[in-house]
Amino acid sequence: LDPSLASLLGFFQSTASQEGLVLRHVELGLTTLVMENPPIKKKAVFLEMAGAYPSLREFQKLMEKSSRLIQTESLSFSLPEKGDVFLFSLTSAVNFLEE
Repeated sequence: LDPSLASLLGFFQSTASQEGLVLRHVELGLTTLVMENPPIKKKAVFLEMAGAYPSLREFQKLMEKSSRLIQTESLSFSLPEKGDVFLFSLTSAVNFLEE
């Protein structure tokens, strides 16, 4: 695993935990070229989390403020069967400069 990807996954895990979300599943998607000069690429990341809706909003705010270039591309959720624990599916794109 690329050390920068390991760092990114650690960031998602610690940020989710900090906001009271349980990161249940992470999947890395395709890497695509966004721009050739300079070589900027985009990596798709799929996250499945469980928790309260306010926790998700705070998680997204931290993503937006992050020094990493992370965009939310899609978000879906299921209604809780009981209590306030939602299941969230989030697709993000992380842009980076190829080294």
